[in-house]
Amino acid sequence: MDALVSASSAAIGAAKPPLSPAEEATFQTFKEERRIRHQADPEKARRS
Repeated sequence: MDALVSASSAAIGAAKPPLSPAEEATFQTFKEERRIRHQADPEKARRS
């Protein structure tokens, strides 16, 4: 069952259009902000 789920997820992922440069930048910024928040609050980082 898990193999089927991951195979369908991979197919869905392959069908999605690539992110535009603006979307990619937004996503990178989000990841960076989240990383900084986790460094500032190690307890929260451990829970999430």
